[in-house]
Amino acid sequence: MLVGLCTALLSAIVTTAPPAAASADGLVAAYGFDGSPGDSSGNGNHGITLSPTWEQAGKFGQALSLNGSHSTVVSVPDSPSLRVSGAFTLEAWVRPDDVEGWRTILLKQRSGGLSYALYAHSSWFVSDGENSVTDEDRLPVDTWSHVASTYDGEDLRFYVNGTLIASSPAAGSVTYGNGELSIGGNWVWGEYFTGLLDELRIYDVALTAAQIQSDMTTPINEETGPDDPPSAPGTLTVTGADSATLQWGAASDDHGVASYEVHRSVWRDFVPRANTRVALVTGTTYTELLAVGTHYYRVVPRDTTGKAGPPSNQAIFTRSQQGLAAAYGLNDHMFDASGHDNSGQLYYCDFTDTGRFGQSIAFDGTNSLFSTWDNPFVRTTDAFTLEAWVRPSELSGSRPIITKARANGQSYALYTDGARFTSDTEKSVASPVTLPLDTWSHVAATYDGATLRFYVNGEEVASAPASGKPIFDSGLFRVGGDPVRNEHFAGLIDEVRVYNIALTPARVQSDMTIPLA
Repeated sequence: MLVGLCTALLSAIVTTAPPAAASADGLVAAYGFDGSPGDSSGNGNHGITLSPTWEQAGKFGQALSLNGSHSTVVSVPDSPSLRVSGAFTLEAWVRPDDVEGWRTILLKQRSGGLSYALYAHSSWFVSDGENSVTDEDRLPVDTWSHVASTYDGEDLRFYVNGTLIASSPAAGSVTYGNGELSIGGNWVWGEYFTGLLDELRIYDVALTAAQIQSDMTTPINEETGPDDPPSAPGTLTVTGADSATLQWGAASDDHGVASYEVHRSVWRDFVPRANTRVALVTGTTYTELLAVGTHYYRVVPRDTTGKAGPPSNQAIFTRSQQGLAAAYGLNDHMFDASGHDNSGQLYYCDFTDTGRFGQSIAFDGTNSLFSTWDNPFVRTTDAFTLEAWVRPSELSGSRPIITKARANGQSYALYTDGARFTSDTEKSVASPVTLPLDTWSHVAATYDGATLRFYVNGEEVASAPASGKPIFDSGLFRVGGDPVRNEHFAGLIDEVRVYNIALTPARVQSDMTIPLA
């Protein structure tokens, strides 16, 4: 894990906030939680949360009330200022209801893990390795405690109520991806905070004990009068075929509604977060051209002070494509973008930010693979197309990209050096092209009932006569490995598609440029 504050994700509010009271230099984010998760540091690191609850009796002014679920977690978009490097300070006032297990105060995420984090009893960050410091004692429940962690390039320290409790040698600069900052929980492991959270600060310098003690007595925000957030927007609807056109009713607010955040996800019943926001508009309509797949939308209003209101209802939009049987964009999820519910599971592999479009999956060449159950849609009949973007790190031996298993064999398969399918006998085509290592290449195979063709980067490089229909049973559909043959892909795979028709070269080339959801 990483240097973390016990996070419970905050409310659906994106706000500006009044400037922070005088504090040490190096302040990159400051949240007083006086009715919103707005950043008072001046760096614009404002948060958003789905179901905010504000407790009037905060440590200073109001406080964020966290219920231990994703709906109250505050999500803050990645920004350069949040990528603290060789030194930092993380601190907050907390009043926990429960201190058992991992209770996130704050956590800066990266693909598959954390960059830094503050928990109720420990702090973590990742450089070349994992660095941590832990308080063996638990905080008291239903009592305000100030928790802080500092890193100065040599030691990671943990403070409770301004007193140094534990320290551990540490070294290196923090490792980052483009993950969001989450407060009150995290989207990697959950680890939700329950209770109240107030006066959260992040610095890109290591404060002294005296400076931490000064922050303990200094509220982030000056006293302000009540300011209600906007109302929820009117009913959200979406129409269209290739493009999604959204419409919604206007929200109302005492200061006036300034804009609407449009959020999109491939997850049903998703919570609007920093990484789901796709647009900020001033009107009540929005149109975008979408990749093939099923998409879910919600809209969040924001008033002229920056405060956001409750999100709209969820609206669904599906863009289909002729003959598409299965499709995987592999952007931190295993959802099937074809709409046929062929979603899968990862084994001994994970997502990486180095994708052809967005993210991809990294395969170790030994035992990693992506697998789904048998599904009628991946049982192609008279024709098929198999395609993917690949970035191999090793090519010796047989390196499978896509396989559909059957008893004692394969129904069809796409490899880095050819393709095959089995009808009455095995039909195959071999590629004369050796793919370059550590470089993205698009690989595809088509079968039209008479010819099996192999493409590299949209160009046909080999073909072979073939006939018959692939034979299927209940075998698994896999990406990146065939454990029965002990064959595994080494490198990155992205944008996997299977069709029950043979695409033309122009269609293959078109797919190369269109990312999946």
